[in-house]
Amino acid sequence: MFSMNKNTPGPHEGDSDDNPVHVKDVAPETFQDFLLLLYPPHPAKDPHELQLEKSRWIAVLSLAHKWKFKGIRIFVIHKLEDFDFDEVSKVVLAHRYEISEWYMPAYIALAKRHEALSIHEAERLGFRFAVKMAQVRERRLNRSLKHLDTDDMMLKVDISAILAVGCPGEHSNDFMPLFYGFPQTSQPKK
Repeated sequence: MFSMNKNTPGPHEGDSDDNPVHVKDVAPETFQDFLLLLYPPHPAKDPHELQLEKSRWIAVLSLAHKWKFKGIRIFVIHKLEDFDFDEVSKVVLAHRYEISEWYMPAYIALAKRHEALSIHEAERLGFRFAVKMAQVRERRLNRSLKHLDTDDMMLKVDISAILAVGCPGEHSNDFMPLFYGFPQTSQPKK
């Protein structure tokens, strides 16, 4: 749309309601939810009252992240904190949408859960990350068998060492996630 030459004859995308702008790879419902946050229909109404299903909030987060709408992204992350996520889903979302404040709590929850990673979960997390998380879990188990301290601080040390991440606040850019097995140095390639 933006690269079209408006000097060419004929109707152009976005000129009228009969010829709308087409946003590729975005479901109409998701775009509508995004617009409700961007342009509330009733300015006097509090956007915090907007109630969406978890999957719809995640879809809006995807757009806010992709299009770099920081305020909407922060708002949606706050809304998502009201929902329950299994440990793997929380790690996957934290990595995918670079939710740095979720990294360490999600890693600790995954390290402390009783069940081992399933094949499906390992595929979702990525092979390298799954193996490294298995190492963290194994260290924790070995410490507990030896009756050593197994508190969250020790888990943070193990996670930092094995996953090659720091604790939030240790570095100027908070801390870098191990994005699907590789230390993140730039935006993941799409």
